[in-house]
Amino acid sequence: MFRELNHFLEYLNTDNDGKNIRDRVIIIILLIIFAILFNRFILSQFVSDDLMVSLNQSKLLFINGKSPYDLEIQNYIKGIAEDEGWVLNSKFDFGYPLFQLLIYLPFALIPNYLWASAFFLTINQVCIILITHMLFQILEWEPKIVERIGVYILSAAVFFIQINMFTGNTSIIQLTFIVAVLFYEKDKKHILSGIFLGLSLIDPISVLFTIITLLIIFITKKEFSIIFWFIITVGLLSVFVTIFDGDWLIGWLKNIILTPSRFPFTTYINGIQTKYDVQVNKLFVIIPIILTSWLGLEIIRTPKETTRGGIWLLCISGIINYYVMVQPDQYAAVLFYPSLILLVSVWWEKTNDIGKILFYLLLSAISVGIILLQLFTSFATSMHGAANILLGVVIFFLSNLYWARSWIVRPYLVGDSE
Repeated sequence: MFRELNHFLEYLNTDNDGKNIRDRVIIIILLIIFAILFNRFILSQFVSDDLMVSLNQSKLLFINGKSPYDLEIQNYIKGIAEDEGWVLNSKFDFGYPLFQLLIYLPFALIPNYLWASAFFLTINQVCIILITHMLFQILEWEPKIVERIGVYILSAAVFFIQINMFTGNTSIIQLTFIVAVLFYEKDKKHILSGIFLGLSLIDPISVLFTIITLLIIFITKKEFSIIFWFIITVGLLSVFVTIFDGDWLIGWLKNIILTPSRFPFTTYINGIQTKYDVQVNKLFVIIPIILTSWLGLEIIRTPKETTRGGIWLLCISGIINYYVMVQPDQYAAVLFYPSLILLVSVWWEKTNDIGKILFYLLLSAISVGIILLQLFTSFATSMHGAANILLGVVIFFLSNLYWARSWIVRPYLVGDSE
């Protein structure tokens, strides 16, 4: 064992490839340490107290065996929140599969909340880099290192990433699982793809249309091994958490049905009125029907054999998912992120250096503007303000996605016809 270790250390110190690996590892470790310290002393104060609720739910479940679906536990955490003066955006009832709390367990074990929130922020930031890196690989896009770093930094500053990172939810981690599904499917690693598809069910309702779209893609491509490992993963997670709460499935269904806060467990009209603070006509019930039909049409007509076609469907399903599965928070808005990276990759191919500089300036201006709005006004941080900002983002994305579709899909259609 020591001989192999000495050979490995010698490889890191003498071989050129080994030196590169060593230098990269050292840089990554230093960046992570810097991120943890920066998050602890600068950004931790901006993390919502909702994270504290999730940490308490996880700790009570896995250490004390107390179910988060239990009304007494909900009232107990509510009492703590009132005593501590927490400012919360969410309710105390737990409307997610029980195994979501496994995500929070490592952070719940950290005694100091500020350090726990710092590590949680760091994991989210690492996930953003992983998501972007995997999308680069899926799209077979290899920008220069300076351009890559610029995209990492500026795209991570966009509004729909910021609002979810500081809310303390699992949306960014869940998006990492979803992108990993396509990343490993592209490399024909179907076991890993199926496992990550199972893990992506930590909040199935918020990303329901995206999960369904992925399943349809794999069924169409006859990649049934992915679906098999998806079922195995969900089954194992469900059995494991049953050790801590044998009636968790019934408790989950009771919470989402008896105290509904999002479609389809509440009416679409109520969801729209709550989210945008407007009164709408009952004819608005036709919107989810139209959007669902639109997604079905895109799934039928878009080639699913290509990786770019799959990413394009992921982008469209994410946008449609956000407006069909309407809910009072911005959790599902994180699904807009693949659209941003896809569009950036297409813009990069179709523009010259001046166009790229203009893009950087535009993205920087938008990111800085949103940050200033969050710091100095209540508009961007309010539920209705954020929803209206994202409506403008969606219109911009959709117009560009259909412009980009001709370059994403057409080459493969031409190849098929020949």
